[in-house]
Amino acid sequence: MRYKISSPLMLDVKEIPQFEQPRERLKSNGVEALTDEELITLLISSGNKENGIKNITNSVINLLDSKGNLNLVELNKIKGLGLAKSSQLCAALELGRRRIEKKTRQIIDPEDVHKVVRHYASREQELFISVSINCAHEILAIDVASMGTINQCIVHPREVFSNAIKNRAVAIIICHNHPTGNLTPSLNDLQITKRLIECGKILGIEIIDHIIFSEEEYHSMKEYEEL
Repeated sequence: MRYKISSPLMLDVKEIPQFEQPRERLKSNGVEALTDEELITLLISSGNKENGIKNITNSVINLLDSKGNLNLVELNKIKGLGLAKSSQLCAALELGRRRIEKKTRQIIDPEDVHKVVRHYASREQELFISVSINCAHEILAIDVASMGTINQCIVHPREVFSNAIKNRAVAIIICHNHPTGNLTPSLNDLQITKRLIECGKILGIEIIDHIIFSEEEYHSMKEYEEL
């Protein structure tokens, strides 16, 4: 189908069994196979007696999901991180931003969407994500509109459409992860989708799909529920 717009405390990475270490997984499977948590773990390397590396990593991920970026002031508030590691994280993200391909990524079908949001699947809570696109099907922004619990996410249209309006998007694709692994839309998922479609009509921003995803699979409501 093609789219048509209309945990336990860990002090150091070395304490993790070797086959589970992010460095070993990178060596065996490539950097693309690593979760966001594993990538940040590689940059941080260790925690301290006050705060383990897993807790620090989760705090960094929560900042990224809610803010979309990191700065030294916010990172230094995380206990156990410190100026040196905060600087490493900021530098790594900035280098990645500068080196990112200039060619804009296009969204043609649900699989393309899954590729750009699948890394969110490792989160333990539901995230509701808005992918803004222009009339050429190019991604303008990917935003976390809402963060919830393991099985529920409260969604407000204001948060879903705010950056789409700012970026002058002509359409958005809404997505959310199911930490339970069951990708079947709930009644609540269907009701939220219908509500957001109506809001989009008023704003002149079309919702062309709602995708529920895990790391390996996805369910497109455009394909199966015929939005």
